[in-house]
Amino acid sequence: MDQYKERRQTVLSRMPDNAMVVVTGAVRQHQSADQYYPFQQTGDFYYLTGWTEPDGVLILIKQSGMRSILFHTGENAHDQRWHGRNISHGDAIQIYGFNQAEPREKFDKWLAQHRSKFEHVHFYMTQVNPRYQSTNSQSSNIEIKTWLAEMRLIKSEQELAHIRRACSITTQAHRLTIEAAAQSQFENEREVAATFQYHSMMLGADRLAYDTIAASGDNACILHYTDNNEDIKAGSCILLDAGASCGSYAADVTRTWPISGQFSREQAIIYDIVFEAHQSCFAMLKSGVKMSDVQKLSQKMLVDGLITHGIVEKECDSDTVFKAFYGHGVGHSLGLDVHDPSPPRGAFELRENVVVTLEPGLYITSHELLKDKRFLGIGVRLEDNCLVKTNGALNLTQAVPIKRSEIELLMRK
Repeated sequence: MDQYKERRQTVLSRMPDNAMVVVTGAVRQHQSADQYYPFQQTGDFYYLTGWTEPDGVLILIKQSGMRSILFHTGENAHDQRWHGRNISHGDAIQIYGFNQAEPREKFDKWLAQHRSKFEHVHFYMTQVNPRYQSTNSQSSNIEIKTWLAEMRLIKSEQELAHIRRACSITTQAHRLTIEAAAQSQFENEREVAATFQYHSMMLGADRLAYDTIAASGDNACILHYTDNNEDIKAGSCILLDAGASCGSYAADVTRTWPISGQFSREQAIIYDIVFEAHQSCFAMLKSGVKMSDVQKLSQKMLVDGLITHGIVEKECDSDTVFKAFYGHGVGHSLGLDVHDPSPPRGAFELRENVVVTLEPGLYITSHELLKDKRFLGIGVRLEDNCLVKTNGALNLTQAVPIKRSEIELLMRK
């Protein structure tokens, strides 16, 4: 747990003297009666604490020294009977390295007694919590959210170990899902999603990193399609965007494959345009490269590909084509959150041990620029997880076939 203690010390060292920062974690939310929605800790709170229980509050104090206090549930007989044992206050100090641990119900009284003792008081709610909206006081020289975004961008060796594990499980689950599709001829999208989840859990994932996208046919043109409940039509492709989570760190991989085992002519053309963009953009990745430049290359290659194959009119505006048939970023930071904090794309410069996704895509929907209607309804996205190094990048998810010929070979096997 030393890494979490070190992160707290880093934040404390940036705080002004006579300051207190209150960081609230995620809370349990009722689904119905005595049932709760599945709990997931917020990324920033976990990054500072390693704490996976709900309703925690972290206090960071810089005043005649630096210390941390955790308010949390602690041992509770009622909660233990219904939901399992909670971490004791003693273990919070001994194992997690907090200077002090107190019952959660004492927080309000403690805050009322102590907040006036500090010149700077800053509330950071990592999850929107109406309970503290009225007490939130901002301090211009305490920018903890910005500090954490900077810190989380560069991954430590411990973090990379979790990410590699998540990527390993995710790649195996993708391969096994494609193989299962070839063997059993899935009839409904839910079978695809269920197969990926089954293999992820059996391989040791803690959970899925996000809601799976198992889109067939023109559903693949819906960027965040998660209904996963339509029958799969003969001759269509499956776009499977799915990832596992291990040690709270995510993988995020997308592959597109034909349910028949063979891409049609039109599907193959779109696939190859996206594949070439993916490969060229991957070759760009290294420390010092701006994500905005990677984005520009992906847009140029995808738009040029559509024009070259006569899919859109030659005399067309590139930005309009982008918005109509691509319309999203080529990648994002990856870590505790699927979309980990990062600078805006224009200011996002890659650095060593940053992990990013690379995910160009084309989604041929009805639009006035579409010249060849035979391509209508084809959606292709190819996504890998890449570890940036000084002179290039490592593809952490390359074990999933991505060349069109490799996909078709895997389907035939």
